[in-house]
Amino acid sequence: MLAAYRQWGQKCVSRFNGMWAFALWDNEQRQLFCSRDHFGIKPFYYHRTTTRFVFASEIKAIQTYTPREMQPNWSVLSDFLVYGLVDHSRHTFFRDVDELPPAHSMIMTADSTQAHQYWHLDPVPTSGRGATADEVATLGALLADSVRIRLRSDVPVGTCLSGGMDSTTIAVLMDEIRQDAAGTALTPQRSYTACYDDARYDERRYVKTLVGTRAVKPTYTYPDGAGLLADLESLVWHQEMPFQSTSMYAQYCVMRAARQDGTTVLLDGQGADEILAGYPSYLGAYSASLLRAGQWARWAKEVRAYPVQPPATLPATFRAALTYLLPQRIAQAWLRRARPLPAFVAPDLSRLASAYRAGEDASLDDPLATTLYRAVMRQGLQCLLRYEDRNSMAFSIEARLPFLDQRVVEFALRLPAGAKIEGGWTKAILRKAMAGRLPDEIRLRREKMGFPTPEAAWLQQGSRQWRREIMTQERIRQQGVLNWPEVDRWLAALEENVPGGGESELWRCISVTLWLDRFFASNGIRGNMGSNDSGT
Repeated sequence: MLAAYRQWGQKCVSRFNGMWAFALWDNEQRQLFCSRDHFGIKPFYYHRTTTRFVFASEIKAIQTYTPREMQPNWSVLSDFLVYGLVDHSRHTFFRDVDELPPAHSMIMTADSTQAHQYWHLDPVPTSGRGATADEVATLGALLADSVRIRLRSDVPVGTCLSGGMDSTTIAVLMDEIRQDAAGTALTPQRSYTACYDDARYDERRYVKTLVGTRAVKPTYTYPDGAGLLADLESLVWHQEMPFQSTSMYAQYCVMRAARQDGTTVLLDGQGADEILAGYPSYLGAYSASLLRAGQWARWAKEVRAYPVQPPATLPATFRAALTYLLPQRIAQAWLRRARPLPAFVAPDLSRLASAYRAGEDASLDDPLATTLYRAVMRQGLQCLLRYEDRNSMAFSIEARLPFLDQRVVEFALRLPAGAKIEGGWTKAILRKAMAGRLPDEIRLRREKMGFPTPEAAWLQQGSRQWRREIMTQERIRQQGVLNWPEVDRWLAALEENVPGGGESELWRCISVTLWLDRFFASNGIRGNMGSNDSGT
C-alpha cells in the first residue's frame, strides 16, 4: 500500500482490489490521507472538532477519547425506531461521529478537510433480454478468479455455509480451485452453518446435499433463545449500534464456532443478492422498469412466472411497482399513510424521524437499476457489512467476500435487468453460470430465506426475562425514548402468549434499550432531543 501511494499518490486506491480502511500520514505534504474500500466492507469512523480529529474502526475507541461528549444521535435513532432505517447516511447513532462513505477518500491538512468519491458506477437502462452465453461464462470466470484471490492465506480458509445458492456457490468454486491446484485429494474445506430445531428456519438438508458431492467438512452451531439472552451483553458491545433482528446472533454463533475450530479466515456470500437482484422485493422494481420502458409483453410474461409465496405475491409486487410509477409526491404521501408514526416511540423522538423515502425512486428512469445501485452503495448492503464486520472481528476472524470484488460488481450492475430476473427467477444469470456445478436442489430453490431465526419463538421463550429484567418500567422511563404503556402492553401480551405480530418492532425496542444502557448510562441521556443537529 505504501509503495502504491508513493508511485500513484491518492489515485492508488483506484488500483486496489479488496477491503480496506486506512489513514496514511504524508510527512512531505503535511497531510493525512484516509480511504475506505469500494463497498464499505471495512469501517472508518471519525470525530472532528476545530482542534482535533479522532478516527478508528470502532466508535467505542473514539468514545474512550471523548467519553463525556458522547450523546445519542436522536434523528438517526428516530429513523431506526420509526422506519427501521439504518446506515442510510454518513451519520451514526452517536452524535458527532460520522463514517467515511464507501468508495471515498478524505484528505486532512492543517487548514481544510476534503472528501471525494474515487469510484462511481452509473446505473444502466433496463433491457428485457436475458443473459447471453458469453455473459454467463464471464460471470463464472470473474467469480472463480475472485475466490482464487481471496484464498491467499497462510492459514486454512473456511466458508460460511447457509445452504442458499450464494454461499454454496462460493464453497463449490473454492473446492474446484483447491482441487485444480493440488491435483490430488485434499483435506476437506471447513464450513460453518447455523441450525434450528424448527424446520421452517433450518437449512441443513441443503448443506448435506453439498457435503455429499464436494470435499466439505461441516460444523453446525445451534443458536437458541437461551443463548441469545446469555450472550446479549457481549453481542451489544461488539455490534456497537442497534441492530434490526436476531439474525445477527446466528451469525455471531457461526463466527464463534469457526474460531473455536481454529479457523480464522472465512469466505462468505454477502453481496450477491444486491448485485444480482436476489430478493423477491426487487420484483416490484423490475415490473416498474419494464412498464416504464414500454415492454408490456415482457412484463406480462414475467408476472405470470412470478412465484406465489410471500413476499412475492402478485398484489404485493403490484403495490411495490406503483411506488415507482406514481409521481414522487403521491407515492410518498401514500407510503406515509400506510406507515403512520408508531405509538411505541416517544412523541418527542418520533417527530425527529426523516420523511420516509422508500418512494424516492419514483422519478427515476430505471427503478431496478438504480435500486440495485443504491442497495449496494447507500442502504441495504451497508448495514449487513457492518454486522458481519462486528461479528467476525469479535472473534478475530477475517471475513472475505468474493461477490464484492470490484470487477464482479461492475459487471453485474451493468448487466441488463433481464439477465438478473428472467421467467420469475431471481439471480437468473448465476443459476445459469452454476448449472452442472451446483446441485439442482440448491440451484433451483425458489424460496428466499435470507438468514432468518425463530425470532418470535425466542422472544416468547425469554418473555419473563425481557419484561422483568431488561425492558423494565424504570429503565424505559429513564431513557425517555419509548412510550412505556405501549411497550408494557406489548410485553404483557408476549408473556401471556397472545398472538399479535410486531416482533421486528419489539426487537428494535429491545436493541435500542440495551444499546442506550450499555453506551450512555454513565453519561445520562435525557438531553434536549431538539438540539441535535448532526443527524439532520
